[in-house]
Amino acid sequence: MKHIILALSLAGIVAASPAAAQREQQPTSDAFAESVNQSVVACFHQVLEPDDTSRAEQRYLGTQGVTFSSEAPDPVRQLAAAGDLGNAVYTQWPANGGAIWIAAYTQNPACRIMIGDTQLAQTARPGIEQRLLESGLWQKDEAASGESDGITRQLFYLSQPNTDNRIQLNISGPTAVNQNGSNLQMLITMAIIEG
Repeated sequence: MKHIILALSLAGIVAASPAAAQREQQPTSDAFAESVNQSVVACFHQVLEPDDTSRAEQRYLGTQGVTFSSEAPDPVRQLAAAGDLGNAVYTQWPANGGAIWIAAYTQNPACRIMIGDTQLAQTARPGIEQRLLESGLWQKDEAASGESDGITRQLFYLSQPNTDNRIQLNISGPTAVNQNGSNLQMLITMAIIEG
């Protein structure tokens, strides 16, 4: 948990570094994977909010300078509405080389990350998985992960035994770059599930 909080707190410092400026000039899969990882960290904090009121206010993320709005492009709103997770608020996450939108649900402990307008999502997958596993917080469900009909799915669970609720992280998207990188290339949903 300490690693996650530190990673989110350091996001602003890393973004201002000379190395970050160089990555902005030439987006790479690794830099894009780190942007996605930071959006996952933000979602994690939103999912952990203890009740509807704190989720609606994005209490922790607000203290970190992340602001949400009820406004988002129609395609983002439509994707956020899939799955009946309730009302959402949105923020565009900083990412060089693509678009990342976060939908934070106010009535349910859930969060969705929509990644598009990039040709880096598929090549960033290994880096995203590596960051999740190296955090020590996530375990991959190998049996439920894989490729089918041109879609790659990776399923992870928060590594916390002996709890009534588990946090599930589902990453899905086309196996190959779709529509030359335009539109949705990856969808990440994080939610607390019972059992």
